[in-house]
Amino acid sequence: MTSRTRKRPSSARRNIQIETFSPFVSGGRLRLVQSQLHNRSTDDADAILCISGIDSRYNEGTTELSGFEEEIIDDIIILIKRNEVHVYCNPINYHYLLPYVSHWRNIRFHCMTDSEYEDEEAAEEFKIHSFVAMVTNCRKIGIPYSTTGSLHSFDKMVVEKWPIIQAYALDEYTGGGFFTMKHEVVDVSSAVHKIFNEVDPTSLELLITEQLSMFERQWKTMLITTDMEMLNNSRQIQEEKVCEALRSYYKHGKVGSETAVDRQTKPFVLFGTNTKKTVMESVRIGETTINTPLMKAGIDGDRPKLMVCHGVCPNGPITCGRTYFFTGFSDPLSDKSGAPSEDEETRMLVQVYGIMIDSVIQAIQVYVKTLSSHLARAAAVDMVCEECHKLGSPMIQKYIQRRSNIIFTLEAHDNSGQSCQLPDGEHVLRVKTASISLTDIPSYRNPAKILGSLLYSDVFIDSVIQVQKDDGTIARDYEVLNLTGQIPKYLAWSVRDKGKDEVTILEENLKNMKNEGYGPVLISGESVHVGSHKNICQPPLEASLFMYQHKIVLFCPQTGAVILDNSIIKSLQFFDDDNSRSVAILLIEIKITMKSTLPSYLVSNDNLILVSFNPKSKAYKHMYSVVLPEWRKESELPDVIKIQELPECFTQIHEVLQNIYSNTTKTVTGFRKATASLQNIDRFLYHFSAGSAGNVPFEEKYLSLVVNREAALSESSGTFEFLSSETDQIIINIIAGIDGSHKENLCNTLVKITKDRFSWTVLQQDLSQSTPFIPQQLNQSLKSLSLTHRNRSSMTDPKHKSRVLLVTPGSMDVYDVILAIKNHPDLQVRQKLSIGAVTVCIDPMHSFITHRMTFPVLLNQCAQGWVNFILFTSSTSINNSALDDLQKLIRSINSDVSFFLADKGEITRSMDIDAVLSETAFMEKSKVRARHLLYPGWSLGLQKNYPPSIVLQNCVLKFKRPLERQLLINRLRELKSSFKPYPFDGNVYFVDGQVQFGDSSQTTEVKYATLTDSLSIVSNGHVGLQNGDGHHQYFMSFTGCNLQEKALKDWLRACAKQIPQKKKLLEKKDLKKEEIKKIHSQHHLDPLPAGWFYNGTQFVSFDGEKQDIHPCLEDFIQQYINSKNKEVEKFNAKADMEARMFVDLFS
Repeated sequence: MTSRTRKRPSSARRNIQIETFSPFVSGGRLRLVQSQLHNRSTDDADAILCISGIDSRYNEGTTELSGFEEEIIDDIIILIKRNEVHVYCNPINYHYLLPYVSHWRNIRFHCMTDSEYEDEEAAEEFKIHSFVAMVTNCRKIGIPYSTTGSLHSFDKMVVEKWPIIQAYALDEYTGGGFFTMKHEVVDVSSAVHKIFNEVDPTSLELLITEQLSMFERQWKTMLITTDMEMLNNSRQIQEEKVCEALRSYYKHGKVGSETAVDRQTKPFVLFGTNTKKTVMESVRIGETTINTPLMKAGIDGDRPKLMVCHGVCPNGPITCGRTYFFTGFSDPLSDKSGAPSEDEETRMLVQVYGIMIDSVIQAIQVYVKTLSSHLARAAAVDMVCEECHKLGSPMIQKYIQRRSNIIFTLEAHDNSGQSCQLPDGEHVLRVKTASISLTDIPSYRNPAKILGSLLYSDVFIDSVIQVQKDDGTIARDYEVLNLTGQIPKYLAWSVRDKGKDEVTILEENLKNMKNEGYGPVLISGESVHVGSHKNICQPPLEASLFMYQHKIVLFCPQTGAVILDNSIIKSLQFFDDDNSRSVAILLIEIKITMKSTLPSYLVSNDNLILVSFNPKSKAYKHMYSVVLPEWRKESELPDVIKIQELPECFTQIHEVLQNIYSNTTKTVTGFRKATASLQNIDRFLYHFSAGSAGNVPFEEKYLSLVVNREAALSESSGTFEFLSSETDQIIINIIAGIDGSHKENLCNTLVKITKDRFSWTVLQQDLSQSTPFIPQQLNQSLKSLSLTHRNRSSMTDPKHKSRVLLVTPGSMDVYDVILAIKNHPDLQVRQKLSIGAVTVCIDPMHSFITHRMTFPVLLNQCAQGWVNFILFTSSTSINNSALDDLQKLIRSINSDVSFFLADKGEITRSMDIDAVLSETAFMEKSKVRARHLLYPGWSLGLQKNYPPSIVLQNCVLKFKRPLERQLLINRLRELKSSFKPYPFDGNVYFVDGQVQFGDSSQTTEVKYATLTDSLSIVSNGHVGLQNGDGHHQYFMSFTGCNLQEKALKDWLRACAKQIPQKKKLLEKKDLKKEEIKKIHSQHHLDPLPAGWFYNGTQFVSFDGEKQDIHPCLEDFIQQYINSKNKEVEKFNAKADMEARMFVDLFS
């Protein structure tokens, strides 16, 4: 046996680093792939096959689909069917894959154990046999042959040349011929590519951390470049210089990307009059390029009023459009302080631009409510027209009368950034772009000339959940995440003649202020954030804060300073929740009459300006140690009022500022750092987990829990409470597990231990019955129980709770049992029923059907949200490898389930008993949410539970005759030697029955687990059931795969006393030499006939004849034959009599 060095691939990670990855996301992706098998897009293929690595000659299409969960490594084969998934992998990849795929419903692992894998030749044999077994019974197999954006002509012969496909045809593997002749192979690339563009929480995280973060860095570089150029030589700055970062990012981002497709729009920056509609459209599509010095882009040699910036991600859906402005420099300390930084035209443009931003946000809200891009456009255009009309400018009023100047678009984009359909009324899980532009705005002073155009666009992702109300109607619940909302919406730069000297002089003057009207300097140029609640100020802008005894000055190097004194300030409010890590907020209320003295972006309806102080910053410390004490002593400013709560319009702004601060002062993940400035990111992700789980409705009563709206939930406990008028309940505790898991023992133990505390009703299928689980039968039992409960509670306590232990029959999936209870057809009964806790029993030694493939349904029963406790019923000793391996597997499926140990189900610890008998564990919030995200629509019966191709079935044989003890034991121990490989037809894994042996008058319970060779024979001390004819009735239950009743009857007949077989009469030719010698030795001293004597060595006749045998040997032989034949005749006569009286085991 050779040993191979096994090294985990470098790409493998012990823990999944993607924060938003969950079983819900993984299960949703699997459902997306399986959904392609339920429609015509895959030509009715039975399965989709993915082969990674050398076995498919590194085919890119199969590798791409294999990597849908995670970048996959070599030596993995995945076959996805409608009802199950088969995964072949080696032991090295097995542990790496578990967190990604173990929670898939009906998953089958074809994987050797570590010790088995040491034999290299055996490992290769196993792989080929596994592949042949996986594709068995698949008539048509789909293969994702090509990658996204690079479709190739499908050639079956190329597939036939793949190494694993070639091995399929070899005789020793019983594939049955060439793969492409045995199975119809079709290309499903086009169908599979559609699902890659579906956005879910994990793909959103990758989009944010990889593409959006890079896009923001390039945008920030553009702004830094603009700051530097405008500070040094503002009049000579050119468009190409400003756009260099965006254009280089777009150009170089496409290098080396095979799937990158040229976008319909290109990045650009345009000044002033260059933003005319015709010019901007030509530059947008890349037909022309413009590079004009700043001062040549204005009207009549004046400075331009605006700058339009548009960035494009080279290989993704991220785009962003902004309009920034050019103003004069505001220096209130100079002799020219009477000139405002914004002229009348610029002020009007900023106000219109703010309205455009509001209209886009409003249009997005309308779209997610109605799923209509047409209604969204109408809402945006109407809002622009209405709000611009309120500005009172005749020029603007006349301009907006031509609605053709208002261009609004709402588009969806795939992962490569290409535009895709956005049908009305249908929610599309794509990144979307909302854009609005007002083109060719005329000059206020000279209407015949064009100032330019305004542009604003944002990229967003929406989450929409269908909600089924109590009356059956469907409503929508939604959340929106603006991905580019943290990119500054408003910025302005002053165009100066003196360059940075003017800025430096003003800043120095502010720091060294000697004016008595200002008073002493209390805070000298510390960094703060400034803004208002208006959308145009999101996120708040950075500024330098100067505080004096009698005045406040906000200084921005780009535009100058704003002085706030008692003639402008109406009130001051300070918010700080006394948390050492909380951002403090100063709210400055402005007098209505003085709004015109402020920059237009700071003017709002509530007249409030926000100034934020980061904790432990110099400005924050000085605020408490210097400013507030000094202002209390003497100041012309209004008194500072400390408030306990911020106005509602500022709460989200404070949350964003708090996140930004927190992520800069502590170690956080890349995702948390990237999303710090995204508003409502946590709330959106909760909602999106459900919104991307499937296009099925959720019941209204569960919505608040699924999307984590805690206000609608019970705050007193961690359980979800239904609004029901019923006070008396029937608490059902479910015990599940496959056959042989000792679940019956657990039930008996619980009833025995707690008989003094509870009066139990046990619902358990009789072992002598083989009928499958029928929901109607359970419903009838529960209805009868409800009637009994009602009568009992009316006579005793009306708040009485009945307790029920329900043991699931056979290897039934607990999902089906819970669904039957929750969807009881009788409303009154349904309202009384409540599931307390679900416990699954597992025998570690009886869990794997072969290698690392578990028994059907076993992993399904461990699904997150569907089980509270798992009870391991064997291998309970410390450091047991079988137990450790199984616990690691189950923990990868369900991270929050509790593990208990109880040998053979005999639970003893009181805390374990209390947990298993909990009345509320099943309705814990996390469990309820997990159930709805793992199987969306299950409570409405919309989640079909397709049975796997391999199922464990019970076959019960009833009989009336005793069995032979030793015959039965021998036959049971021979079962394992007759095992067949996948699909395991005829294999018996567990035997359970009640019999009588011929050597005893008592009935005996027999249990046998084939895999572990565990046999239990216990006499119960009483006779069996009476069937009415005076004969005892016994049964034997067999659990296995595709069992045949006839074969099992023949097997069981061989365990009973057999019909005697008649013997054949003996003839001389039947005698053996040994028998003849024995006859001779018995008679060689008998008397000799006349004429014979014995000379001591031989028999001699008087005729001289000599021989070594007795002369009468033939007579002796005939006597022997006659004697034996008499015994045979006697035996045959007895056999005939017994045969006439014999009754078959199953008669």
